[in-house]
Amino acid sequence: MAKLSDQHKEWDTFIAPTLFAYRTSKNATTKMEPFFLVYGRSAKLPIDHYLPINQQNQPETLNHRVTQLIDDLPHRHMEVQNIIRNSQSKQKIRFDENVRKTVSFNIGDKVLYFNAAKAKQWSGKLDPKWKGPYYIHKVLINGSYKLRTIDEDENVLSTPVNGNLLKMYHEKQWEPIVYI
Repeated sequence: MAKLSDQHKEWDTFIAPTLFAYRTSKNATTKMEPFFLVYGRSAKLPIDHYLPINQQNQPETLNHRVTQLIDDLPHRHMEVQNIIRNSQSKQKIRFDENVRKTVSFNIGDKVLYFNAAKAKQWSGKLDPKWKGPYYIHKVLINGSYKLRTIDEDENVLSTPVNGNLLKMYHEKQWEPIVYI
């Protein structure tokens, strides 16, 4: 089979076979083929014409086919809807487990800013993934903030930062340990 990169000017010839492959493959969520959910039967593949007669599906009568569509297909659709609901609730639970609880910050709070670019890199594995500390300069709408540097210049960062990328900065309290 030719790769798309080899035939980049003929990309449109790959659309129909790609869609057919997608429609005849079992979906991970529904556990059924999209073709079956639309037409109430599996797709007939070109190779089906070359199978011996005893391995081919026997032709069905029109009456049997209509009865099957009326009786069986609505039950399958309801079954798939239940499967999708269950799958969505599981996905929501997984998503909610990974979402950090949003903390609201006030003007003047010291925060650390998560460097998302560093989190996706393999190099610099031991480099710190948090930048800062910064001061909250301005509270914007929808949980976004303007940050200002702590150094003597006190520059305000030009782009607002989502509150999910911030965490409160706690200064370390050092106490000397005296050994006698």
